[in-house]
Amino acid sequence: MEDDVYVEPANPALAIRAVCTSWKFAVDTFLQNQDHHFNIGFTPDDKVQEFSDPIGRKSPGPIHPYMFEVVGKVEKFMAKDYSLDSNPFINRYVVYSERTALGGNNDGRTAFSKLLRLYGSHVWHAELKLFLKIGRKASTEEEESSKRSAYKFVRRCLSFTPNLKTLVIDFRSDCLNMDIRRTNACLEKLLQTNPLPKLEHLQTLRMLYVPNPLEKGLLISNNHVRSLSLNDQVFGE
Repeated sequence: MEDDVYVEPANPALAIRAVCTSWKFAVDTFLQNQDHHFNIGFTPDDKVQEFSDPIGRKSPGPIHPYMFEVVGKVEKFMAKDYSLDSNPFINRYVVYSERTALGGNNDGRTAFSKLLRLYGSHVWHAELKLFLKIGRKASTEEEESSKRSAYKFVRRCLSFTPNLKTLVIDFRSDCLNMDIRRTNACLEKLLQTNPLPKLEHLQTLRMLYVPNPLEKGLLISNNHVRSLSLNDQVFGE
């Protein structure tokens, strides 16, 4: 089978890509290198990618990021048993979200980590939308545990995606920003004992309410990026 890609069956991009090898290459190259991937100020609507085929006809089928917001979607993807040598993501764009059913539980993070361990080298653009258990309803111990768990999960994800060009990390919780930034000596030790990997190909880094020491670690390990957004304040290009 020439194509080993997980997409919605009705998407006309499949028909265009199936015409010939050169059209497949042209469509994939366009989708994987869209300018808005590297636009630090993009909005959710910009993530829907429209494209014209090689002879100029507009495709009616947008290509969305590969969204993994429930454990079942991860399991369904893994059940396809794609070849590890071929890219299963047409646009090389994945999103992991804990805003719905995953809810920050360990099962969701474990399942997604396993997916990235197998196929993460093919991912160029990624978003991690995470939930942090801190604030008035959380004890000091729960807050520290939640931050430590988030740090280690992100570290695993990044270690499995060495070819990332775009990274968005967006945290949500029921606390104030000052609580997110609050850290202690024990958490800070993670920067020495478990440093974050440097993503050599990363060009764009966007962080929203990322807790310390994770925020600090990302800035230290990726100070080479061309564009940086920190809580919607943009630096660089």
